Amino acid sequence: MVEIPFCSADKLVLPESILLVQESYPWLSVERSAKSVLSTAAPAFRSEIDNLPLSVFGLNSGFFYLPAALALEWAAPVPIEDFLVALAVGHVFFAFQDSIVDGGAASPELCVIAHDALFEYLPRIAAIGWPSASPAVGSAHAIESHRRNYLLYSAAIANDLRHRSVLNRYTSLEIANLGWKAAPCNTPFEVVAARSGRQESVPDLLEAVKYFCAGLQLMDDLSDLAVDHADGNMTMALSHTLLHLKDAGLEHRSADADDILFAAEMSGVSLVSCQMALRMFSVAKEFADRVEATPLAELCDAWTVRAVRRIELIDESV
Repeated sequence: MVEIPFCSADKLVLPESILLVQESYPWLSVERSAKSVLSTAAPAFRSEIDNLPLSVFGLNSGFFYLPAALALEWAAPVPIEDFLVALAVGHVFFAFQDSIVDGGAASPELCVIAHDALFEYLPRIAAIGWPSASPAVGSAHAIESHRRNYLLYSAAIANDLRHRSVLNRYTSLEIANLGWKAAPCNTPFEVVAARSGRQESVPDLLEAVKYFCAGLQLMDDLSDLAVDHADGNMTMALSHTLLHLKDAGLEHRSADADDILFAAEMSGVSLVSCQMALRMFSVAKEFADRVEATPLAELCDAWTVRAVRRIELIDESV
């Protein structure tokens, strides 16, 4: 799953549509409700659940509130608070997966809690997305959506893992498909489309989400170069930086964090990463505008400003 990355260049100014939801349903309130759901589902781990950080619930990310903001924009009859709690609970499962995929480890407690989180998330999403259907039919819709989008996520992770075994450049298709690492997020957007009667908007909406998340991933990977190098997580930015060192006849296997960061700046990898992110945000906005997904289009604009500022800082440093 994709998290909105931290960048010290400037503070991201979230769109009013997202801020409105965030202010109406603050992080701490959603976190409290999500922990209550999980504590009921896994009472043996109540203490561990109480100590889970905001990030495990996705609540430190402006992106978390995007489906709810779109539901309000499209006048979808969605119970917003229940929707947000369901998303927070579901994110625990995806956070567990990220811990394994990116870091190679997760606590045994989170392993068990994540199992319960998935089985709490799916029926809640089913009840919100398809309330007029029988429980069995609603669950079938939710499970099918989750399975379909999880296949995209699996393909993106498999591609990541292939790059970890062999140092290669990323193709343009691989870069565009970085957005599928957030494909499980598609299900909440499908719920919003179903409840607002805009099912015909789903293909363009999901393309917008894909390209937006690809842009986020590029920015995130650039910020995490040193950490990814230490973990052996061969992202596009890191792979191309190491290949630059190799092509220059420099030792790339034992390069330290400072070497990696310097090489990324001087080789142009940092600049190109930001330029590609700008392109992804532009394409995402085009798709979002087609279906009047205004909160997403506005979030693309906000991240465009962030990427442009990062480019300015790169130009100044070089």
